[in-house]
Amino acid sequence: MDTPNRSFDVIARIASQIIGSLMYLTTTKTNIVYSVSIVSRYMENPIYFYLLIVKRILLIVKRILLYLKGTVEYRLFYKKEKSQI
Repeated sequence: MDTPNRSFDVIARIASQIIGSLMYLTTTKTNIVYSVSIVSRYMENPIYFYLLIVKRILLIVKRILLYLKGTVEYRLFYKKEKSQI
């Protein structure tokens, strides 16, 4: 059986990995930057994260992931402009 500390470590590591992946996605999905930055603030002190708001943060992360799932086909296109020189 897992001890509370071991369970906490596993949950904190998984949450940290998910949030890290979301931070990586912000390079192409700029519309999630604010949400991901809010969630990532709580990973600085995982004990606070775990004890007070783990359910709320995980619901927010789930909402971000569902949003990303629904916008997979959206793309950013950058046009190369001709030089005016």
